[in-house]
Amino acid sequence: MDKIITFLKNPKKTVENRSIKTLKDVIFLVLKFDFLTVFGFGILNLLFLNMFEDYSVVYKNQNIISNPYFNRWQILIFIAPIIEECTFRLGIKISRRNLSLSLSCQIILCLFVFKILILSFFYRIVFIFILSLFLYVILNDKAISFFTKNHNIYIYYNILTFGLIHSLNYTYHELSHYFFIPFLISTQLIFGVLLSYARLKHSFILALFLHMFHNSILCLLNIIPN
Repeated sequence: MDKIITFLKNPKKTVENRSIKTLKDVIFLVLKFDFLTVFGFGILNLLFLNMFEDYSVVYKNQNIISNPYFNRWQILIFIAPIIEECTFRLGIKISRRNLSLSLSCQIILCLFVFKILILSFFYRIVFIFILSLFLYVILNDKAISFFTKNHNIYIYYNILTFGLIHSLNYTYHELSHYFFIPFLISTQLIFGVLLSYARLKHSFILALFLHMFHNSILCLLNIIPN
């Protein structure tokens, strides 16, 4: 707990260490808190489902549930973690390359979410690649310095945005339904903190692996009752 609190107070001070010991420590820490978060959310979720009829309507109407199992596994275990880690974790270690790719992913994601740019998945990837090259060219030392100076804010922004983007997994029919969003995305917010810590403390690959593992477990838990 102390390590996570220290990280939240000043995340940019996290020192990268790719030793085997650090790898084990980070994996254990993330999995422990991830398990406690999912377990705690599960208990509270059952209470909310029984206490609030409106919450039950929102929670049981998750958009991704309608996908066939094969597509759901593809999306949750492979596609979503890769895209989300490139979007929200890659750029928090400041460099021209990382920022170019991360910011281009965020721009395309916003255009897609707000239905400004409706393209197939393949063309979105092509667009991200082209925009990344463009940003790489225009991001000068002054721009890099701005992100470096506001590093903590940028990390917090990515954690918050990562959580909020998952609110789109649900359909809201009434104004009152939106009040459930903080609880619905609570696990993603905590998970975003854990993945950001893993990314800065060890590596992007570790954060990606942990994200894939987390989603794999969620898929299995969702299938077992069926």
